[in-house]
Amino acid sequence: MVANIDSNLILEGLKGMGAPSVIQLHGTESKEKCKELKELYPHIKWWKSFQIRQAKDLSFAQTYQDSVDALLIDTWSSKHLGGTGKRIPIELLAKIKFDIPWWLAGGVSADWIKKVLLEIKPFGVDASSKLEIKPGVKDLLKVKTLIEEVKTYKSLDIKK
Repeated sequence: MVANIDSNLILEGLKGMGAPSVIQLHGTESKEKCKELKELYPHIKWWKSFQIRQAKDLSFAQTYQDSVDALLIDTWSSKHLGGTGKRIPIELLAKIKFDIPWWLAGGVSADWIKKVLLEIKPFGVDASSKLEIKPGVKDLLKVKTLIEEVKTYKSLDIKK
């Protein structure tokens, strides 16, 4: 995950061992910048993160579909670029009409995953802070419970 990072720093990071297969862009990167990165580094999947608080934010995210490989939809926060544990209202998520894979972040946990998988059908979920005891420390029981809930629905056709 990076935000508004200089292209030279990305190049430096990609020179080392263990180069990433996916980079999430969490800043104010333009469509043009995203497209440039995708063309310069085609071996990497580029995901653009969007903080959503209203329907027009989803419309804006939709305009990036030709510039990235996937979209990451997260909850808006005035203080953080992610990791708030807050959820986007399901009614707002139901309006998503993307043509490329999209991932849902923000408040993903076992108690919500059935509704997410059955009603809004993201390509994937990015679960983190809702599964933590404290920032950066996962509650393994919460992680296991989420995985078990996902397995319960894995046989369903959850793709659109």
